[in-house]
Amino acid sequence: MFLAVSTYTAPPDVMSEHRPAHLAFLEELTAAGRLVTAGRQEPPIGGVLVLTGTDPEEVAALVARDPYSVAGVGSYALTRFAAAFGQVRD
Repeated sequence: MFLAVSTYTAPPDVMSEHRPAHLAFLEELTAAGRLVTAGRQEPPIGGVLVLTGTDPEEVAALVARDPYSVAGVGSYALTRFAAAFGQVRD
């Protein structure tokens, strides 16, 4: 499992332009069983995705397809982790 923390690199109005495509991408990940949960950071300086997977290169390629990444208005830092408590465990 991976924690993908994004940082917005553009002003809010530019982020808003790309948000519909980003949300559609998240829906695709959910339908594919790859996205466990997601949401914005507070304050809204980026987002957090919890993704299934074991291969860091494959997960990096996955978040590189995010419209925010493609447009260059967001970047991700990936951390692999083993969920031990809560409803989702590796």
